[in-house]
Amino acid sequence: MRLEVLDWGGSGPALLLLAGLSDTAHVFDDVAPKLAMRYRVVGVTRRGHPGSSAPVTGYGFVRLADDVVRVMDAVGLKNPVVVGHSFAGEEMHVLGARHSTLIAGLVYVDAAFDRADKFEAHEAAVRALPGPPAPKPADLTSFTTLRAFLTTQGPPGPDGRLRARYVANADGSVRGRWTPEPHVLQAFSNEMRAAYKAYNPERIRVPALAIRRAWPQLGAVGRA
Repeated sequence: MRLEVLDWGGSGPALLLLAGLSDTAHVFDDVAPKLAMRYRVVGVTRRGHPGSSAPVTGYGFVRLADDVVRVMDAVGLKNPVVVGHSFAGEEMHVLGARHSTLIAGLVYVDAAFDRADKFEAHEAAVRALPGPPAPKPADLTSFTTLRAFLTTQGPPGPDGRLRARYVANADGSVRGRWTPEPHVLQAFSNEMRAAYKAYNPERIRVPALAIRRAWPQLGAVGRA
């Protein structure tokens, strides 16, 4: 199995960046070079996402954390502070509990939630919300027009993020939104339902910082 690893270089203390569910390491393309002025910065795209393999199995939180540890070993990243967004909090819990000797600390970015007994209710609330407006054919003629459309809903993020989240045609137009392989989507869904039904994460054993912001609507959390 192969994992996409982005290395922005830099020197100093190590940072390892983990994206939220459905995002790749390219979500950090704008901020990582700034961080690299003071740190050694590496990002990982988890399995099942564009740029990485999508095996049939291996989507449990412990296995995903093991993937991160293997990347650290492969690129020689020593005692990094792990910075993760949203779903990455699950991998970070495992890293902080089971691999505490390998990392210096954790920074949860909208990733430290008490998910106990709330998963099904949260999913139902998200499904009840209206989705964002869909792009029209004119908005899909290029990634430039797509970016202009998405900007009306909020900052769309780096170009690399858009090109990972959307599928391009040979002529440069945009076919549509990327979706995980069915077996990947089902594996993540099954794992989250099983884990959150009796949510009792292990105690982390490293320093941690949780950063939260107030979302304008619950749907934004559901789609993180």
